[in-house]
Amino acid sequence: MAAATQDPSACARHYELANLYLSLISETPVSTAA
Repeated sequence: MAAATQDPSACARHYELANLYLSLISETPVSTAA
């Protein structure tokens, strides 16, 4: 949490990447993801 407090932009970037990854998973079938 200390790193996130020191660099909020990094946390925001990680959040964006997480959203992109989640959207990619939701678009692809579970069989392909697994």
